[in-house]
Amino acid sequence: MTKPSLGQLFRRMYTFYHQHTPSFIKKHTSPVVFFLKFRILSRIQHLRLQVYVIHGKEKSSGEKITVMFLGDDISLFYLEELFFSHEPRITNLGTIYIWNAHNFLNHHSANIDVVIVNTDRFFSRFLQKKKFIILPAWVELKVDISLPMDQLFQQFTKSALEDIRVIKKNGYTYDITNDPDKFDYFYHKIRIPYLTQRLGKLTIPATTSYEETKDIFERGKLLFVEQKNDMVSGFFLITRGHRVHACYMGIADPSYYLSKGAGAALYYFSILWAKEHHMKLLDFGNNRSFLNNGSFQYKRKWGCSVSRSKRFYDIFGLKILNYESQAIRSFLVNNPFTYFDRKCLCGIVFLPELFFYEDVKRMQDMYYTSGMRHLSVVTLRNNLEYILTTITKEQMLMESDSVPLRHIDDIPLSWATISYKEANGEIKITSFDDVSQEQQPLFQNKKKRHKQLMKQYHLNQEQATQLLSSGYERRFEELVSRFPQLQNVIFGTFINTFPMLKRRDINLRKIDNNLLTTVFYSLSKGKYDKEAIPHVLRFLVENDTKSVDDAIKAYDLHVLEEDNIRKIVHEIVVEYQEFIMQHGETAHKAMMGIVMKKLRGKANGKTVSHLLKKEIQKLR
Repeated sequence: MTKPSLGQLFRRMYTFYHQHTPSFIKKHTSPVVFFLKFRILSRIQHLRLQVYVIHGKEKSSGEKITVMFLGDDISLFYLEELFFSHEPRITNLGTIYIWNAHNFLNHHSANIDVVIVNTDRFFSRFLQKKKFIILPAWVELKVDISLPMDQLFQQFTKSALEDIRVIKKNGYTYDITNDPDKFDYFYHKIRIPYLTQRLGKLTIPATTSYEETKDIFERGKLLFVEQKNDMVSGFFLITRGHRVHACYMGIADPSYYLSKGAGAALYYFSILWAKEHHMKLLDFGNNRSFLNNGSFQYKRKWGCSVSRSKRFYDIFGLKILNYESQAIRSFLVNNPFTYFDRKCLCGIVFLPELFFYEDVKRMQDMYYTSGMRHLSVVTLRNNLEYILTTITKEQMLMESDSVPLRHIDDIPLSWATISYKEANGEIKITSFDDVSQEQQPLFQNKKKRHKQLMKQYHLNQEQATQLLSSGYERRFEELVSRFPQLQNVIFGTFINTFPMLKRRDINLRKIDNNLLTTVFYSLSKGKYDKEAIPHVLRFLVENDTKSVDDAIKAYDLHVLEEDNIRKIVHEIVVEYQEFIMQHGETAHKAMMGIVMKKLRGKANGKTVSHLLKKEIQKLR
């Protein structure tokens, strides 16, 4: 008979506690049990680690990569998803104690590209001494509910505002309950199927436990979303003073209801409920700490700030051994992350080339989140080893050598930081890493090319900078030589459409200039409007075809008559009348995004903007 592990023994005790302890006792003892589980047991479990060597192809580049991982199975599954394009080959080398990790690595690190250690935060100092970068395995995302409602709405992104429109359109309502029968329905019919479909083997076992889930319910309440009296989603709200914690989400038939806004309804209604009940902080729970993580970005759009987790104390220690690996560089470029610098949470974004002020601003919009001490933007043209050994000393460098950057600064950068200045509430952007002598020729060439693009194609300074930073300038020139009348459209495709498609996991390698020539030829013949280009490209890549006509037919992208456009714009303005009246002319930008998404490329942006302004003016 196999001897049970310490974790298995504790889970049996935990289950026994939930099954046989009266509710009135659990109400007072649960915090103590949670402390024992997440602080004491976690620390003990992380003394002894499983060791794995993982071989496969890196997700974005397709280059071979070998990862040595020390940790548990759940984190192993997560790293498989994060690093590899296909199921990798995994070898288990047994178990070691944390204090033997360094000696073990010295004897087994041949042909290893990167080492990752998943352990308790308590051991982070030990890893830092061995030159590991410390990443939180989990972070918390929360909303400051004490703000006035109009300020809360200003923090929402255009995507969040569109979600609110969908919520209202679908007639969702919400309710709060402590009914045990509704809990059972939610757990068995919604929560468990949702975890199975969405997370699979990435599911944390404790979150599927009936006993633990019921304990959470008994300490709080269930907020559930209804559509025509059917429960379609829900999560638990646990209040402590003026703070409310939302956790254990479930969505019925996620393949259908996620696209219909049932998940967004939970966030929106929980914000309304927290505001109505005079809460000051709404905690949306824990999230993986990589900045491109879908859940991280989704919560961020509701105005969340980020902080280290108060429930999960495990960390990832990251140590790169092969600094020349193209797979490692690709991974870093595609996976910006948060890390600890003297217990403070910071973020870092790697770019493949030298960059300019406008690139830093774009990274700010995409990744900088309130709660970070700073976000670094770094080019991989710097020495990678130098970067990774310097980032934990960055605050000291910022205090001594930082130089403020402005929009007018026409200088290529290799390292910049974005930080929040509490005194006046402004975002501060600085550069403190001088260009090395060996990089000067590269800068000079780039500056010359910059002037050439501005002169030849009548680009402004910012446009030339964006084009150079993207790396698509030669492809831009080739296409403009064929379709000079579409120069602005071609520019927008590379600078705006390509990044958007990449975020949606569209393989940009399949979009070569031959395919773009076909797309722009059909556009020049008036077969569809330029706003539909993202839909056309997505269809062509996903269906491995070059038939633009098939894309137009599949998405119904034929250009609408102006009367039909005016009708759609009017309907949306009426639907968002309250929001427009509250924000006045400043609502135009947010409404443009909503209207264009509704039209799905069937109308020209200038036409829509003109009609939208007219409809907004009618409300005043």
